[in-house]
Order: sequence, then C-alpha cells, then structure tokens
Amino acid sequence: SGSTPEPAPAPFSTYAGEDKIAIAGAEVYFDGHVKGLSDDLISKTRFLWNFGDGATGEGRNIKHLFQYPGVYIVNLDASFGMYSDLDSLKVSVYSAGISISEVKPGEFVKLKNESKIISDISGFGIQINDSKIFNFPKNTKLAPNSFLTLDSLMLGIEIPDNGEVKILYPNGKVLFSTEIKQPLSA
Repeated sequence: SGSTPEPAPAPFSTYAGEDKIAIAGAEVYFDGHVKGLSDDLISKTRFLWNFGDGATGEGRNIKHLFQYPGVYIVNLDASFGMYSDLDSLKVSVYSAGISISEVKPGEFVKLKNESKIISDISGFGIQINDSKIFNFPKNTKLAPNSFLTLDSLMLGIEIPDNGEVKILYPNGKVLFSTEIKQPLSA
C-alpha cells in the first residue's frame, strides 16, 4: 500500500553510563558500551555523542567540558551498519565552589568546598608561583561545606612567604587564585 516498513530493531543495546555530577569548567569522561555485539564488531561501531549543550563528539571513550552550571541530557547514538540504538544519561553541573581559605607559608594550603555537593577534584591541581603542579589523584572528593589541608610535604612544593597560590582545572586553566599574605606582626 506504498508504506515503508519499520526498520528492524538493532540487534544490540547501547549504554551511555550512569547519571553524573560534574563541576562547571572541569572535564567529564564518558564511556559508551554496546551489548549484543562481539568484540571485533564493537570496534567497528560508531559512537556519536550529543552533550545537550550544543556540542557533539565521536568515540567510544570521550571527554567533554561543560562551561556552565545546569542539567544536561547527554545522548549516545551507537550505530553499526544499518542499525542504530540510543541511550541517554543526565549530567548535573554545578559551580565549582572550591576556594583557598588559608595559606600558611612554610606549612600548608587549606582548601574549602563551599558547595552543597560532593566535589570530585580528580586531576585538579595546586600551583604556587611557577612551581611544579601537584595534581589530585583519581577519585579525590571533597565533602560539602568542608576543608582539606595540604602540607608542603604532601604537595611536594615549598610554600613561600609571598606569591600566588592557584587551584587549576585538570586542563590547566585557573579555577581560583589568591596572593600569599604576610601575617600582621604584633
């Protein structure tokens, strides 16, 4: 009767991953999966991501940086030959809320998470003046409204009497900076 038959359902299912919480300005990692295809066919599968903020990307494992706070629906369209399957996840992006609350020369740098959420600072860095960068290891998280004190031994950086202390996003951009101030003498 002139109608086009519906395409057959894909012989595989796509999985975009669990919902995520992220910090604005920090990279978010995505790992797409398909179930129902052999490993050699998975390598021939096309993974197209739509990040819900106007940006797109291609690849099974991909990272994306959300510039602004908001809730984004991220779609993954996996295709193999004439078949395609779609899955999505939600990414809730919050303002960083991470700052330097205190610097004590020769001793420590104290960070504060001023937000109401757990902040994943994996890959973020601390730099003093032009020192080497201390990077937080994977799965480093700060509790809401909490402090983290890092001494010079942990940082592997001498904390001088003057200069600038920076918190860096994983991509090296500055999230927060402050000048080291001399304590007032009595």
